[in-house]
Amino acid sequence: MSSDPAARPPARPAGLYATRPALVRAIQFTGTNLPEVSSFFGRDLDSVDLPGVGPSIPLATHIGTLYASPGDMLVEDEDGELSPHRYDQFDRRHTFQEAQPA
Repeated sequence: MSSDPAARPPARPAGLYATRPALVRAIQFTGTNLPEVSSFFGRDLDSVDLPGVGPSIPLATHIGTLYASPGDMLVEDEDGELSPHRYDQFDRRHTFQEAQPA
């Protein structure tokens, strides 16, 4: 971050903030549907076998490599970054809108 005060983001007050509504593309990774997941996002994704977890998809994110495990939802955000979300957390924050072919 720049030390130039003019380059800093504006100060925000402490308080409650709502997230902007946004549609995200998502698909559940079952551990056996890597070709379907890759096709859905139009990307070549790999799978690795993690001890105690099984097949997982490594995803390069802005905070480092995260792994999608069987049952996780893979989400593509507005910037095109993929990230894994536990199914229960995804389900609390998202509602289904429409099906899209894989």
